[in-house]
Amino acid sequence: MNRKLVVKLGLLNFGIAIVDILAFSNVFMRINLGDDTLVRRAFGYTLILMSIILFCYGNYRLLYSKETEYEFSIQDLNTPEDMVEVLTQLLNKNILNNEINTTINQIKRLLKKKESLKNIIYINFKEEDEDAYGLKDIINKAENLLYSNVKSMINAISVFDQSEFNQINQKNNSEKHAVYMEQVNYIREKVNNNETILLEFDKLLMQLSKLSDGTQADSDDLVVFKDVVNNMKNLL
Repeated sequence: MNRKLVVKLGLLNFGIAIVDILAFSNVFMRINLGDDTLVRRAFGYTLILMSIILFCYGNYRLLYSKETEYEFSIQDLNTPEDMVEVLTQLLNKNILNNEINTTINQIKRLLKKKESLKNIIYINFKEEDEDAYGLKDIINKAENLLYSNVKSMINAISVFDQSEFNQINQKNNSEKHAVYMEQVNYIREKVNNNETILLEFDKLLMQLSKLSDGTQADSDDLVVFKDVVNNMKNLL
């Protein structure tokens, strides 16, 4: 659930609660449904009914209105958590739900791998050795490339019309179907690209774990490590 929606829900329900408190509190309006004038009792029952209606209708509109379904801007997706939040909102596209879930999982896996890399690099390398291999720069670029792919996917997924796609399939409109499938394949390609990036992270992690010391490592392990680093550079 996005933050703006949470704020709107909070304001709506807090407002309803405040109005009811003011109406029935002994300090303010002092409406008493059991022992009051007919007009004040009628006002009290009406207020309760209106509060229930506003609570049900307002929350329903905020939670299920299409106007709030994709309330985000790509420029505002500055953290992995932001991207996961938006991707979770988009989980209503039947044909793309697998890709969306995979992408959420890829982001979480990347965060774990990055943390593991940070720990292993700290243990195995002096700062000058790390700079010599360009590890910081490579990891940052690979991470940014993965997130760039995620943002491109979010753009494509958010404009994908599942209901129209279903209608096209029913009508056997091959031309329109091809256009939609091109969009689907584009999204799947981004997922596959990110999987390749994560695979390179795995290779880097495996080779780094073999190095006990960046200056005294086994020569064969160091050669393989350099190859992995070069492969990541080529990927970027």
